[in-house]
Amino acid sequence: MLLILTLFTTPVRAELITNQTPDVVLGQPDFTTVSEGTSRLKHSQPHYIFSDGEQLIIADHAENHRILVYNSIPAANFAPADIVIGQPNFTENGVGSGPQGFSSPVKAMTDGKNLYVSDKSNHRVLIFNIGDSAIDLSPQFEQGKAVLGKVFWDLNGNGRQDRVLPSLRGYSPETVIAR
Repeated sequence: MLLILTLFTTPVRAELITNQTPDVVLGQPDFTTVSEGTSRLKHSQPHYIFSDGEQLIIADHAENHRILVYNSIPAANFAPADIVIGQPNFTENGVGSGPQGFSSPVKAMTDGKNLYVSDKSNHRVLIFNIGDSAIDLSPQFEQGKAVLGKVFWDLNGNGRQDRVLPSLRGYSPETVIAR
């Protein structure tokens, strides 16, 4: 199944009409082309879209295992994304399970201070601390500051899980995060 991502630039409070055509298409050069890909311009089954009114965040999960961020809402067709999260660049699409990769991210949202990513096939939610400013994840490959649903011990800082805990007995959320 291939979805074409379209963006309506008509304000939400304006009256929409039945069968209204979109103003902008992302992921395709025009409204009739249907192809998937891995680049700043192409998507592979975008699953979820979120906007805070200024930025646009897309969970591009099916084959690309990434989150794309547009620093402003695109006004032209086939606009390139500004930031990729979950991949080291815009052209790679490998599955990841450590703090620097996703496996089918299905939703991404922000409250202005954190970016929350639901990483479906890794059975977890990742939280990125983005502070009070716009999303700036330089270097782009810097990943989750916290993982919900899994305990991840990276004691030597290599980005890989060092040991697996059989249970969380004796650990409170505060001690796990403090590690």
